[in-house]
Amino acid sequence: MPRPRDPDLEEAISLVNLEAFLHEHGMKFRVSGDEISLEICPRCRKAWKLYINRRTKRFICFSLLCNNSFQGHFPLFVQQVENVDYSTAKKHIQQYAERRGWARRETSLVDLIPLDQDVALPPNFRQLGDPGNPFERPYWLYLRNRGVSDLLIREYHMGYTRLGPYAGRVFIPVLFQGRLANWIARDITGKLVPKIQTPPGNHQGSVLFNYDRLRYTTTLVLTEGVFDALRLPDRCVATFGKRLTTEQRNILIRSNVKELIFAWDNDAWSAITKTAWEVRPFFDSVRITRLPPGQDPSSLTETAFCLALDNAEPITDWHRLDARLGAVRKL
Repeated sequence: MPRPRDPDLEEAISLVNLEAFLHEHGMKFRVSGDEISLEICPRCRKAWKLYINRRTKRFICFSLLCNNSFQGHFPLFVQQVENVDYSTAKKHIQQYAERRGWARRETSLVDLIPLDQDVALPPNFRQLGDPGNPFERPYWLYLRNRGVSDLLIREYHMGYTRLGPYAGRVFIPVLFQGRLANWIARDITGKLVPKIQTPPGNHQGSVLFNYDRLRYTTTLVLTEGVFDALRLPDRCVATFGKRLTTEQRNILIRSNVKELIFAWDNDAWSAITKTAWEVRPFFDSVRITRLPPGQDPSSLTETAFCLALDNAEPITDWHRLDARLGAVRKL
């Protein structure tokens, strides 16, 4: 009987660096594309008969002694290599993944999204796939001019609609925990009002754009908009504005994040310092970034944005006082 699906275990297995794992266990191997062959099978001891898929971690030994009986998913392999039972093999895999930043998923994290109705893309939504397509070309040009690479366009499932109320807008789906929680439809013509549209019933205040990509990181940069976050997609998440909702704070507090860096626009300096001060007790480090005047992350080069983040200042009593005095001066 097949074992029931274990999403936590599958996620932990996906984080295992197979080559490093084999090295740690003193096993010699050869690599060919997505396939690894072992010098010695840990069960039958035959040479170069056992193969492991680097991506799925599934394995099989083709020796006559094993007779295709030694095959399956990664815990069975670990069980044989370490001479432990299946339950212990699972535990060791999860411990290995934890050393790489993995944390067991909490059901409460999903519960933060009160999805009483599904957020759906428009029926005529089309994903961008061909820069040479004359219908798609304006959207590719717009995104490229905003500094979004072709790889990111495809990776984030960006798209468009040819006709209807959303024509002339590029779509960026917002996924959280693998579910569509929102989408951003951005005007590419410079003529449409409003400039940005979102679907009715969206849950953007309950999620963070790009969080699924960075859910195991320990240092996280907060930006306002999705294009800001896409300037450094391996470091940034977007809050959809100059505020951090209770749900968004809970996501961050319950995550692996140890250091939080605020990179909201400078016109939100009072909001930055206030919010940074409020969340400071929950993290080892909270820093705030002063961007060049009149700039936001999406208008900076990657190098300039990285430099600004490197120079981010730890939040202090002085910052909080300075923000309060600034608010008084405006009265």
